[in-house]
This record gives sequence, C-alpha cells and structure tokens, in this order.
Amino acid sequence: PIDCKLSSWSAWGPCDPCTNQRFRSRRIERFGQFGGKACLEALGDTQTCKTSKACPEEPEPDCGADFQCSSGRCIKRRLVCNVDNDCGDYSDEDDCESDPRSPCRNHDIDVSEVGRTAGHGINVLGMQPMASPFDNDFFNGLCERVRDGNTRTYYRKPWNVATLTYNTKADKTFSSVYYHDRVKMLREVYIDKQKYFNVDASLKYTPTDGSNKNDSEGKFKYDYRKNYTFISILQSYTERVRLILLKSFLIFIKQNQTFLHVKGQIQLGRFQIRSRDVRLTDSFLDDLKFLPAEYDKGEYFKFLEDYGTHYAVSGTVGGKYELVYVLDNYVMSRLGISVEDVKKCLGYHLDANIAYENIQANFNVDRDKCEHIHAKDKC
Repeated sequence: PIDCKLSSWSAWGPCDPCTNQRFRSRRIERFGQFGGKACLEALGDTQTCKTSKACPEEPEPDCGADFQCSSGRCIKRRLVCNVDNDCGDYSDEDDCESDPRSPCRNHDIDVSEVGRTAGHGINVLGMQPMASPFDNDFFNGLCERVRDGNTRTYYRKPWNVATLTYNTKADKTFSSVYYHDRVKMLREVYIDKQKYFNVDASLKYTPTDGSNKNDSEGKFKYDYRKNYTFISILQSYTERVRLILLKSFLIFIKQNQTFLHVKGQIQLGRFQIRSRDVRLTDSFLDDLKFLPAEYDKGEYFKFLEDYGTHYAVSGTVGGKYELVYVLDNYVMSRLGISVEDVKKCLGYHLDANIAYENIQANFNVDRDKCEHIHAKDKC
C-alpha cells in the first residue's frame, strides 16, 4: 500500500480586514493507493488575526420596486407573506397584516433529500465539499410536486432543480455469495471490509429466534432486518470487547444455516439543475465576495474545500444495496428449495429488479416454490 503524502504548510497570508482571518495551504504530493491511507486531511487552514486596515464599506443595496430582505437580498414582492422563507432569514414573513397564503395551500410538502442535495459540489482534489452553493430551500413562489413511487410520497421541487424524477432501478449485475461457514461469512463481510475499506453498514443482520420446525403452514422463512447494524455496535467498543461480541454472536446463531450475501447498486432518481436564474445561498455569495482580488493560495484553497471545484449540473442519485439473508437449511431441505431458488424468488436474478414487498417472478421460476418463501421478520 502507498499512503497519502502532504506537503508542508505554506506561510500565513495577509490578514483580511473584513473577516479578521488569515489563511495558509498545503498540497497533495502523493495520493493514497492500493489500500493505503487516503488524503482526507484539510488542505487549507484558517486563523483569527488583527489588522489596522479598515474593511471597505459595502454600498447600500437598491432593490427598486422589489422587497429588500434584512440581509440586503432583493426578492419579488409577490413572494412576501407566502409562508416560504424566500429571504433566507424569514424577514419577508415578519410584518404580514393577514394570514399568509402558501403556494401549496394547506399542504405540508417536504423537500426530498434528492432535491435538497441536487447540484452539490464536487472536488477534483479528492476532499468532500462541506457546503453547497445552491439554495434548494427556495421555491420562487411555486409549488411543483414530484411523486416518489417507492414511498408514494409527494415532494416539493426546489426552484434550482429544473427536472427531478424518481425511478428506482437495480443494477442488473447483482453479485451474490452464499456461505455455510458463519465464521467465514463474518470474516469476508465484516473483517475484510474493515481492514481494507474502513466502511460501516456492511452487515445488516440481527440474530433472531430460529424458524419453527413444526410450522403448520409449511413456509420457509428467512431472517432479515434492515434497521439494525451489527457493525455500528462493534465499532463503539474496544478490540477486546469486539472479539467477545463476535464470539457471542457466533454462538448465538444456529448451526444449520446458510448465509446469502447480496450486493448491488440502486438508482433512486435523477435531477438536472437550471441553466440560468439559479438561487445561490447568502453564505456562498458572502464567501465569494470576500475572496481577495489578488490570488492568495490559502484563501482560494479554503473556498474550494468548502464548495468544491465543480458542481453537478445533472446526475443520478443512488447507493449501494447490501444485505445478508440467513436461511434455515432444515426447512429448505424439507421443502426442496435451494439457494438458487431463493435468489430467483427474491429478485436477485439477471434482468430482474429488487422486489420490495411482493415477489414478482418475471422470469422462469417455480411459483409454488416462491409462495413458500417469506421473511420471518420485516421492519
């Protein structure tokens, strides 16, 4: 493995009279590779300072016929007293003589996470931007709704987002591995990921009571929980306590089980940012305004670390899908069901999407077998 290597800090820059801060920076000399330490430390640094220079006075904003917010921002008068925080500081909702009329009437419609984070910055230097330049809580007096078919919930589309669609698609190249050895399963799913990737939420499984072998319905049931993370507990303890927990976990689960580990990618939706007339945050505009006219590496690096070097004009939002299904070998054998049957019935098959609630067999599968497969415990 090759670890990240950073240069020494540069000298401190001049003291900014408006912010009473000065900056310094450093650069990446070598990126982390092949499992080595990644470059996650900041490239910019800030320090408070004092200076005899005076901060230049800002000219008073002239909004003309428009409404002037307390922050100095100008908005259209039609946006005043409409419940929405169009100014960003609620000063447009302070002096309303009558009850404000919301663009969405009496409906309380939230902004989805996809809409709220649309256009978030991208940093080609490798760090994750801490802030977004886009004010995606601004709606320009409109109430455009978008329906999420998965949750059957309507969300409000921000003004900055030109198009927002929800369309859940699963990657057709799901990978699945099954283990008969629980120790090997834990090592492959948990320990190796901790060693090489240092990620959590790899093992989403809670040990529950075993399937009732005298089940009168003759149903095969698998244990599955999606709101409990075994690793999140392990990471909060010392190494010695982790080993004790792992040992207890191995003793607790049944011997006669197969573990089906499924991984894939899921697309949740798509967005596209407006090409013009976008609404930017006050903090972004202030930070942009305070950048020195003459290039100072420390200050400009700090700005790029905060907001990124680029922003996403359009994109697909999704994530990783990873679960461990715990299968009862005794019941599977009694019903004549194999691991491959379970994979097909759950939807982990070529050209098949994930089945969220009801099993949908769009391919050549024995429906009688699928009817015997049920989750023992869904959350």
